[in-house]
Amino acid sequence: MKRNSTLADTSRVEYLQAYMGSTLDAIRNGSDTRGYFVWSFLDVPEMLDGYELSFGLYYVDLDDPDLKRQPKLSSYWYSHFLKGGNVGPDMLMHFNTSHPHFFR
Repeated sequence: MKRNSTLADTSRVEYLQAYMGSTLDAIRNGSDTRGYFVWSFLDVPEMLDGYELSFGLYYVDLDDPDLKRQPKLSSYWYSHFLKGGNVGPDMLMHFNTSHPHFFR
């Protein structure tokens, strides 16, 4: 794996968890929030920087002619969150390439 990327992107998971918590607080305080999309405004600079940086929930192997994609830890976390799973601050995530999972 190249391009300063890792499949175990715990900092992105922590960011998403904090962001979702803040969004929930805002909704509870009356915000008319209708949706959220995981998208980075940094996608364009990523392209301008020659793909040296890697953002997003999936790692894309640019050396593979088929541009093989691999889900990162954040992808699994977000999927778990969307399915209503427990993703509170007391939850940790164990990651291995075959099957990441949550535990207390």
